[in-house]
Amino acid sequence: TLSGAKVSKSKGNIVDPAQLVQKYGVDTLRYFLLNEVTLGFDGAFSEDLLRERYVTDLANDLGNLWFRFASMLGKYFDGKVPEIDLQKKDLITHPMKTDPAQTWADVQGFMLQYDPRRALEKIWQLIKEGNLFVEQQKPWVIAKDPSKADELKATLVHLGERLAQIGCLLQPFLPETSHAILKRLNLPSKITLSDPAELRKRRLRAQTAIERGDALFPKLEEVA
Repeated sequence: TLSGAKVSKSKGNIVDPAQLVQKYGVDTLRYFLLNEVTLGFDGAFSEDLLRERYVTDLANDLGNLWFRFASMLGKYFDGKVPEIDLQKKDLITHPMKTDPAQTWADVQGFMLQYDPRRALEKIWQLIKEGNLFVEQQKPWVIAKDPSKADELKATLVHLGERLAQIGCLLQPFLPETSHAILKRLNLPSKITLSDPAELRKRRLRAQTAIERGDALFPKLEEVA
């Protein structure tokens, strides 16, 4: 439905998806439809709701997570992945607790039930947890204390690995965005996962240059 009325050619209330893609990007429209329309049922559409999803989920959650990571890596380590022993878990005061392998299994389970909305909810839990991790770790505070250099390195490496996991999981849902994240992390633009445990694998190589790039989801004034 559109503004409470059923979409119909005779009523002239059709929505041109090509115009929406040109304005917001194909991944935005894909994300909206996968979230708002249950497969096999009618769904409601409004551009206001699409814009809301763009701002809150894509720009503020995912786009902001990437920007924070890439900006801090550029500021503190010249945009290169620092060398750190990830086995030293005591370096992280507020670790991210969600097991990405379990997320992979959950996503697969929901997709087998033809429920992409719940699959995306699971991926978004990782994204939200990544942003919470930044707020709790406060890398900008750690950076002021030379004695916490290893903690700062570990914080950004863990955050980068989380983004690599997110990039892998988003491949079937937001292909252009996942491609951009993986490419900027200097990883293959397509990563095939055959087992959930593969998501626990460390993918970022020390001293690899990371490309910050433009905003994954620009401010709406820039796309209006």
